[in-house]
Amino acid sequence: MLVLGGGPLGLEFGQMYAHFGSAVTVMDSAPRILPLEEPEVSEELARCLATEGIKIRVDARIRRIRRTDGRVTCELANGKGTVRCEAEEILVATGVVPNTSDLGLETAGVELTERGYVKTD
Repeated sequence: MLVLGGGPLGLEFGQMYAHFGSAVTVMDSAPRILPLEEPEVSEELARCLATEGIKIRVDARIRRIRRTDGRVTCELANGKGTVRCEAEEILVATGVVPNTSDLGLETAGVELTERGYVKTD
């Protein structure tokens, strides 16, 4: 399983599939997983996931994804050149966006952030 996205969702799904017995590689274009967290948190989590057999590839930009004969091949570019990864499936966990438009939330008095998320305290 190739998981695109080293944020909370990608890591959670990657770990879940690893616990189910799948070989998992998590890829992210950021220099580390969980880039919005403290670097020490990212490093420790990467270490823990590695002990569970999960491969982490960071600073990886996707150049091409192909599905051939039931396999997914992903070509990644990093500072060292191009790397190929193969798996049976790919899971895209590159972030979430709010689904709040056209719900009439403003009419109901619900405040939204500039990005469209429900404002909370």
